[in-house]
Amino acid sequence: MRWLCIWLPRLPIELAERGNPLGLPLVVYQMQRQRPMIWQVNVTAQQYAIEPGMTIGSAQALSDGLMTVERNPVQEQQVLMQVSVVLTQFSSKVEMTRGGAFLLEIERSLQLFGGVSALISRVLDAMLPYGYTIRWQVGWGATAALVMSALKPVSDFSEQALLGVLRRSSLRCLRRDVRCESDWLHHLYQSGLRTFDDVLQIPRAALAKRLGKGFIDYWQRLWNERPDLHTPIVIPDVFSQSVDLLREVHELDVLLFPAKRLLNDLELYLRARQLSVSTVEWHLSLCRSEPLIISLSIAKPCWLASSWLELLRLRFEREKLAEPVREIALQARQFIAIDSGSTDLFASSTEDEENEQRLLSLLKAKLGDSSVQYLSVSNDDWPEHASEHNVVMAKTTATVAVDALSERPLFLLEKPERLTLRNGAPFYRGLLQFEPSVERFSSRWWQGLSEQREYRIACNANGERFWLFRCAEEPQQWYLHGLFGF
Repeated sequence: MRWLCIWLPRLPIELAERGNPLGLPLVVYQMQRQRPMIWQVNVTAQQYAIEPGMTIGSAQALSDGLMTVERNPVQEQQVLMQVSVVLTQFSSKVEMTRGGAFLLEIERSLQLFGGVSALISRVLDAMLPYGYTIRWQVGWGATAALVMSALKPVSDFSEQALLGVLRRSSLRCLRRDVRCESDWLHHLYQSGLRTFDDVLQIPRAALAKRLGKGFIDYWQRLWNERPDLHTPIVIPDVFSQSVDLLREVHELDVLLFPAKRLLNDLELYLRARQLSVSTVEWHLSLCRSEPLIISLSIAKPCWLASSWLELLRLRFEREKLAEPVREIALQARQFIAIDSGSTDLFASSTEDEENEQRLLSLLKAKLGDSSVQYLSVSNDDWPEHASEHNVVMAKTTATVAVDALSERPLFLLEKPERLTLRNGAPFYRGLLQFEPSVERFSSRWWQGLSEQREYRIACNANGERFWLFRCAEEPQQWYLHGLFGF
């Protein structure tokens, strides 16, 4: 069966470049025998003749402004897990090698995608938005595809051609598989064997006697005679990625560059899983204090990076940094399935709702969650307690507390205003005349009050309308409680 091998050869340096918006000379190093040795370099560092395998001291002698970043296996693993989500769209069997390469069984996917070439093209297109360097190879079997990844990509994908390429290849290709022991390769070369075809000429019994049962077991997997033993991919239930900043950042605006990269990765993750999200968390690691956690919510669940970036930019405008930031991380945990239901032909109501939800999200990001509220009807009909304020949450529709049976004023005074009488009629911006409607309210005993009120609507000569009441204890005294306009 044909397998596709996908790997990211420059992932360490490309991850480090996220925190290097100015394109400075940059190297990624890792500790080898207690010495920091350069693992990968960026294009700018190559111009200074800096190469992998150098010591940090030698590289710094070639470039005074050299930036150095230690290899971060945790971040690499996070990216690989996100990439695996994309690859599961093309095969029901995706595995990861110990070296970080992906192996996809594609035989059962060829009819769906129209052949090997078309499938590879689709995979590369899906990986393109990540911005990482991608390499691929096809082999007859999982181990064969991994070993052949040391060669240039093949163009003939038939079984005979794939097996023929492997037979003619150098045994040095075995170095691509970390499971192949160096002693095996050394013994084969000491025996004068150079290609896989050379080894095939030797009886299996003789190979087992020279190299042991472990080599025979591996050899059978290489030629697809036994099933392989790589780690199956399990799609992560949460999204969590971070970016180490090369320098301390004192301004939040500078963080928008790495934040955009993280949001793009989140968008790809959500697209692959057909999900959306309504809340994300940003963790800003400070130099001396606890991390600054910024929670962002959007009124309507969304998967677009551009929408989240706009909210983050507004939120940064009202945040201040007490200390410099060294790392920025993005987390998303609770997901919502994307609604694929049909919509109206013109969908005007849907567009209006989306615009309303977008406005609410922008206001919350700009002013803060607690600053955006709406009125709702409470269970208490006493005028001072008939409505209540609520923080706008996801998919909240703002409702105004209005009694369907009675007209209510637009504005309610915090404290009723005592009115004077002229010729027996209440006076406010002129003499007031009552409209015919009358409402009566009685306070409840559990409220600690025993008050009865009569409410009426009155207007003056200018047409202004007011909400007035009087108490049973003072039937001649009127109070202004609400205004129907300003």
